[in-house]
Amino acid sequence: MKTIKTIMMTALLFISATVAASGNLELKIVPGENNLNVNISNAVKSTYEIEVTDSNGDIVYYKITNKPSTSYNYSYSYSSLSDGEYTYKVRLEDETITALLKINKGEAKVIEQRKDVEPHFLLSDKQLNISFLNFEREKLLLLVYDNQNNEVLYRKGFNREFAIQHALNFSELNKGSYNAILSTQSENYKYEINID
Repeated sequence: MKTIKTIMMTALLFISATVAASGNLELKIVPGENNLNVNISNAVKSTYEIEVTDSNGDIVYYKITNKPSTSYNYSYSYSSLSDGEYTYKVRLEDETITALLKINKGEAKVIEQRKDVEPHFLLSDKQLNISFLNFEREKLLLLVYDNQNNEVLYRKGFNREFAIQHALNFSELNKGSYNAILSTQSENYKYEINID
């Protein structure tokens, strides 16, 4: 009974920490005449990593802010950029916001914007706990591979739920190396598990 209570408390703390620490990053882009007015904010003082790439994946702008702050505002001139699509990314620890921009004849438009927060994996007593906030409400796929022979040992799909909590018992597996991979439509998040 004491073991069950300990596991439940660990799971609750894990879930609480995941929810409290994630999802605070915000990005607002307002196209102006030949520039983008950008506002980045977070609930706590942070340093932001900003990257703009063209449709070939070439970096056209990159910056890591110097001082931690709760917001970062600036105006980015795109007058020297060719017409086309660009990806604007802001990263903060385990959160990323990606905006797809289209520049056409000197005018910019935000086509779409998405938020991704990396899942949290916790291995305790040969039990893998996975917690993920599905901001985009996408279908997800969880796979577990045996690294020795590349065999899929476990496969589970998730529908469009916002909060994903899942636990896997690894106590019956042989010693070795395994990978858990949580796949969204845009990312594959990998966690390596070593069973001794």
